[in-house]
Amino acid sequence: MDDDHVEKVLAVIRKNIPHGETVNKEFYLNVLKRLMAAVRRKRPEAWTNITWMLHHNNAPAHASLLIREFLTEHETTVAPSHPTLKI
Repeated sequence: MDDDHVEKVLAVIRKNIPHGETVNKEFYLNVLKRLMAAVRRKRPEAWTNITWMLHHNNAPAHASLLIREFLTEHETTVAPSHPTLKI
């Protein structure tokens, strides 16, 4: 991943996580709901055909039962995370 891409990802994170906020499973669930709404609105063909994929790491908030059940319920494909991938 090049430096420009990393900076863009970090800018999105900084913009959407208030200073001092802890990213727990409840916070992440809210993020996923907003993300899914955006995909449904901006890429309706990908949403309808279930051709979009989520990639996240194995952070505790991402791997929680609440999140796994939510993703299963919404038939969301999750790309496997490589253990050494750092962003």
